[in-house]
Amino acid sequence: MIPYLRPIIPDCPIPKIQPGDTGIGVRDHLNGELTAMDGIIYSIVATGTATVAPDDLQAPYMSMLTFEPTKTITPTNIECYKSLREAAILQISSINSFYAFRAKGSHLCPFGVRPRRYG
Repeated sequence: MIPYLRPIIPDCPIPKIQPGDTGIGVRDHLNGELTAMDGIIYSIVATGTATVAPDDLQAPYMSMLTFEPTKTITPTNIECYKSLREAAILQISSINSFYAFRAKGSHLCPFGVRPRRYG
């Protein structure tokens, strides 16, 4: 189900969120943030905990788009999240724009037990 924006004026029609698979937004009553990836909307609260947003979610703001990469890179020597983040930051040309990065690869569990695959 697609969440709806809550109208400010009671008799106004409720607008639907535009279609897409990637997005950002804010929860009703500014109670956290929203992030959408692969068409799934996640609610993120102040503690940093992310959960799948409920179907009856109301959001005063949500912006969605279809993720279409304009550039693909293959960074090397990525040993941890910090080095991945630094490699991504090097690709940013303006601090006044939003950027979406998608990473594919694997990492070892904290004790090196088994790799976990992404993407």
